Amino acid sequence: MKKLLSILLALAMVMALLVGCGPSNSTPPTSGDDSNTDANSGAPTVVSQEAVDEALAAAESAGLPDASGDAPQTIIFSGSSFQAMSEAEELFKFMMEDLSGGSVKIEWHPYNELGDDLNVVTNVQFGEIGIGISSPAPLTTMLPNMSIFDTLYMINDQETAYEVMDGEIGQQIDKDVEALGMKVIMWCENGFRNLTCNVEVTGLDSLKGIKVRTMENSLQMDAWKALGANPTPADFSELYMSLEQGTLDAQENPYDLIVANKLYEPQAYVIETNHLLHTLNMVGSKATYDALPADIQQLVSECAAEAHQYARQMADERIEGQKSTIQDAGLEIITLEPAMIQEMADVSANVYDLVREQIGTDLVDSLLAQVETASAAE
Repeated sequence: MKKLLSILLALAMVMALLVGCGPSNSTPPTSGDDSNTDANSGAPTVVSQEAVDEALAAAESAGLPDASGDAPQTIIFSGSSFQAMSEAEELFKFMMEDLSGGSVKIEWHPYNELGDDLNVVTNVQFGEIGIGISSPAPLTTMLPNMSIFDTLYMINDQETAYEVMDGEIGQQIDKDVEALGMKVIMWCENGFRNLTCNVEVTGLDSLKGIKVRTMENSLQMDAWKALGANPTPADFSELYMSLEQGTLDAQENPYDLIVANKLYEPQAYVIETNHLLHTLNMVGSKATYDALPADIQQLVSECAAEAHQYARQMADERIEGQKSTIQDAGLEIITLEPAMIQEMADVSANVYDLVREQIGTDLVDSLLAQVETASAAE
């Protein structure tokens, strides 16, 4: 029955693609576009032309192969809902089209235009979408190992996260993803998730009974329960209204999403809990990727790497402005003391045994050892 439902979902998405593959009319969640030109028309709408030119110069200096004589092909590319990532996605599109000499056309659908992350991952797996950007959450149903990136306070800084993604653990997960018919093209992130709330949170006692909207993820829900909160999964499309009406007291997301969707407006505080790095991955259909000529595969890797560096830079640069937007709206941003963060990490570590049950002791203990080594080196 599950297999049948997956097939029906894939067929439905194929029909959606057939009727929806014209120029994108989606509107970014935040302002600041450089022009009103359509995302598939050949001129930047989100990322600046200056950034495109700089990235192209960097890539060309790497001595990439000439792919201009390759057979023309189109790759459907599903983007995320994050502004910083959308800029990087468009950068990837322009680089691929320019550096391939026009032999590759990237049909970019930004801002989850082709459906939520689960729909995108499913259709990447079936080959109906060539490349998609998703959080790890939808992949955990197929690949429990991904849960290590959805566990509160397991990874506490960006550098360690990238060491894990690029090291033995990430490489093993990449192999597991390939066994599912997909290929991890790059790992990236959009900053740490923080709590917004109508209650001033200064300690664990402040969290008791707070209705906090979480993703429908059992490990995250168990961690918030351990912290004393009342985790309540809710559809993201209904989140603002639920906060406004008071049916939810709090929610957690990275700054980029908080500001882009104005989730701060119905709230009184932002508490910098930094409890979870919001990781994302660019995954491709393995069948689509394997069918690409070797020179185009090399372009995909190089363009993805440049886009990733740009996304991280933009996310970091944007945070101070986002904080100012929140403070100008009258909210107080609370920076928790390191001792409080450590206390929250110690309490939420109660779910590590559940993670071990899901993905095995060796992987979890290997990750914790790597994190501990990184912390000792600081």
